[in-house]
Amino acid sequence: MTQHTRTRKGKHATAPRPPVAAPPTDQRILPTDEGIRLRLRMLVDKYADGNATEFCRQIEVPRRGVLKVLAGETPFPGLYLIRAIADRFPHEDVRWLLTGRALTQAAVQAAARAEAVSILRTVTEQLADRKVG
Repeated sequence: MTQHTRTRKGKHATAPRPPVAAPPTDQRILPTDEGIRLRLRMLVDKYADGNATEFCRQIEVPRRGVLKVLAGETPFPGLYLIRAIADRFPHEDVRWLLTGRALTQAAVQAAARAEAVSILRTVTEQLADRKVG
C-alpha cells in the first residue's frame, strides 16, 4: 500500500511503494496479454472474417470489450467475454484462448471414454432398477 503524508497545503503526497519482483517466467500463472490478443484475433478472423463488430454481434456482447482487448487497452478479456465465446462456440477450447495450450487429443479421448463409462453405468443401474421393481 502507498503511504500518505500531509504536505504544507493540506494535499497528500504519495510515497512510492518498493518494487515487487516479478515471478520467474516458468512460474507465471497467467499468459501474456499479447498471446490472448493474438488468439482472440484468430477467433475474430475465423468466425467473422476479421470484423470485430460482427464477432461481437455473434457472441452477443458489447463490442467495446472485444475492441479494447484487441487494441491492447485491456490486458485480459473479462469473464463475460470468455463465457460468451464458450457459449456461442462450445467446440472452441477456452483454455487455448487463455493460455495458448489446447487439450491434447489423448485428454479429449480419455474424457470421452470416462463420459461413456458413466453413461453406461447409469443406464445399467436404471435397467437393474426396472427389473427389481
